[in-house]
Amino acid sequence: MYNCLLVCIAVSSAVLDSYQQAAQACEDGWFGPECQYKCRCQQACSPEGECAGQCDVGWFGYKCQYNLVKYTAITRQSQDDLTLALNDNNENTCVAIGDQAIVINLLINSYNPWIRLHTQDIDLLYNLKITFIDKDNQSAVLTSKERYIIKDNIVDMHISIQQFFLRRMILEGEAVQRLCSLWIIKGQNVATKQSVYYSTSDIVGIDTSLPQSPQATDEINTCNRNDNGVVGATWQLVLKTPFVIKQLDINVNDSFGDSRYFIVKRFDNFNDLHSVYTSTIQPSNNYYGVVYSYTTPTKVLTFSVTESRTNKSLTLLLCEVYAYADCYEGTWGVQCQNPCNKSCSDTCRFDDGLCNDGCFGYSDPPRCLKACEAGTWGLNCAKKCSSKCFNSSCDRITGVCDKGCHGYSNPPNCTLDCQTGFWGLNCTNTCNRCVDSSCNSQTGWCNKGCLGSNDPSYCMTSCGPGTWGINCTKTCNDHCFNSSCDRVTGVCDKGCLGYSDHPDCTIACTAGSWGLNCTNKCSDSCVELPCDSKTGFCDRVCNGSDGSSNCNLKIKNSESVSQQTIIASAISASAVLIAIIICIIVLKVRGALCFRKVSRTPEPTVRPEENFDNAGYIDIDEYRLANGSHIYDKLAKPTFKDFSYG
Repeated sequence: MYNCLLVCIAVSSAVLDSYQQAAQACEDGWFGPECQYKCRCQQACSPEGECAGQCDVGWFGYKCQYNLVKYTAITRQSQDDLTLALNDNNENTCVAIGDQAIVINLLINSYNPWIRLHTQDIDLLYNLKITFIDKDNQSAVLTSKERYIIKDNIVDMHISIQQFFLRRMILEGEAVQRLCSLWIIKGQNVATKQSVYYSTSDIVGIDTSLPQSPQATDEINTCNRNDNGVVGATWQLVLKTPFVIKQLDINVNDSFGDSRYFIVKRFDNFNDLHSVYTSTIQPSNNYYGVVYSYTTPTKVLTFSVTESRTNKSLTLLLCEVYAYADCYEGTWGVQCQNPCNKSCSDTCRFDDGLCNDGCFGYSDPPRCLKACEAGTWGLNCAKKCSSKCFNSSCDRITGVCDKGCHGYSNPPNCTLDCQTGFWGLNCTNTCNRCVDSSCNSQTGWCNKGCLGSNDPSYCMTSCGPGTWGINCTKTCNDHCFNSSCDRVTGVCDKGCLGYSDHPDCTIACTAGSWGLNCTNKCSDSCVELPCDSKTGFCDRVCNGSDGSSNCNLKIKNSESVSQQTIIASAISASAVLIAIIICIIVLKVRGALCFRKVSRTPEPTVRPEENFDNAGYIDIDEYRLANGSHIYDKLAKPTFKDFSYG
C-alpha cells in the first residue's frame, strides 16, 4: 500500500511538473496547456493567465478574456461626460448626478450582451430602469430583468431580447445616482489561435487541404497592403469547438476603390450550411464587421468581399479575424471550458460560473419562478411592503404601493403626507368628528378629542340628549326647547324656549309672548298681558270675577297641557264641592225633591282612581241603584305617563 501511494504521488508530481513546464514554455503573452490563450493583463500574467493588476484597456472579466463594447456616457439633462468615470476600473470614483438619467451610446451595435455594473448600494437596484434603443430608435424592454447575479457590490445582468440590436441605453433610478463603473461585455474572442485557410475560389464546408495563414489569428492586427504572397478570394476559419458567434470583425488589406459588399457563410458541427449573411453595399474599407442574432453554434465560417460594380470577388489578405461569442448554455470560463453548477437553471455567470443568486420579485433563486407573497418584495422577497401602502400591498419588484397609499396622498410613491383634516386611502377620508379636524393620517383616530361624540379616539358614539361639544362634556343651553341642541355646535336645533331668534336663542320674548320661539301669546286673563316667557304663567294678579283673586294661572298651551289639566280639574272639583253644599242646604229646605235630583248621578263607594293596587285593570263590585239604571265595571288604570286624572 505504501509503495502504491509513493507511485501515485510520483506520477501526480510528474504530471504537474509537465503541465508547469508546458505552461512556462509558452512565449511571453500566452498561457494555457497549448499556449492558445492570449494574456490580456497590463502586466505579465501568471502561467494560469491570472493578472496581478488590471486588464488591458478594453478587456475584462475572468482572466481578462472578455472584450468590452466601447461607448460614450453622458447625463441626459446636463450632458456631462461620464465616459471616463465609468470606465476607469476604480470603484472609489462614483458619479454624482442627482436625479438625472445616464445615456449610453454604443459605438457599434451589440446583441444580447452581458452588463456589469458596480453600485455603492445594491438595495437601490429594485428601481433600476433600463431602456434599450436600437439603431432605428425603437425601444425594447429587458425580458429577464428579474434575474441578477450579485457578488459584493457587483451586479451582472444578461440582456435577452430577441432580434434586437442594441445601440443605446438609458439608465434611470437611485442606483444610477450611486454608480461607480459600467461594463458592456461583447464576449470572448474564440478565433484566437484557430486555423485559417484561404483559396482563390469558393470554399464549401471544411477543407483543411488548403494553405493556412496563422497570422490571421495571432491577435496582431498588422497588414501590409503590398503583401500579395498570401491572398485569397475566400477565407475560412475553422474552430476546434463550436460557438454561438455574436459578432465578427474582419480586417483585410483592401485598397480604396469602388463600393463593396461582403458575404459570410456559417456551417455547423456537422458541416451543414446553416446561414448566409450578405451585407449592404458600402464604401471600400480595411474593416468589415457583422453582428449576429443566430443561435446555432458555428464550427466553420467563410468570408469573401465582392466589388458591387463588377460583382467579382476581390483577392485580399486577411490580416486578423475576431469572432466574439458567449458561452453556450451550461458552460463558462476561458473558451467556455468549465461546466456550470448543476443547480443553475439556465446560463451561469460568464466569468465564475455563479448561478443566478438574486431574483427581484421572486423568492426561489436561481430559478426565479415563485413570486413574492403578499406584503413582500425585492431581492429574493426579503423586504416588507411599507406601512405607507394600503393593506401593506406593493409591487413585488419595485416596492411601490400598487393599491394606493395609507395616510399619504400621492400613489404609488406615497411620499406626501395627508393635509390636515384628511386620512386613510390616498387621504380621501375626512376627520369631521375630530376637534380642529385633527386626526391620525393612517388610523383616523382623533388627536385632540371628539367633536359631538363621546368615545375618543374612535369618536363613533354621538352625544346623548342634552350634551354636545368636545367628548360631549358640555350641556345644551336652557334656552333650547326640550334642552335639545346640535351635538357639534351647541346651537338649539329644535327651537328656542322663551327666545325668538332660533337657533341662537339670545333674544328674549317680547312682552305678551312666550314658549317655543315666542310663538304663543299670554292669556287675556293676565294683567297687562305679562307672563313667564317659558311657562306662560301670569307674572301679575289675574283678572278674577271680583277683581281680587290671586291666581297664578298658567295659560293652556302645547308645552303645559298637564299642568293646565290639573288646574282645570281643581276648578271642577271646587265647583262640585260648592254644588254639594248647595244641595245639602236645599235638601233641608225641600227634602225629597233635592234627594231625587242628586240620586240621578250616583257615585261609587270607591273611586276607580283611588284603587291602584293591581296593574293594568281594577275590578269594582257592581253598584246598582234601586232603579237599576247604572253600573261601574272594569275601569282602566292610567299609565305613569298620564297625569291627567284627578
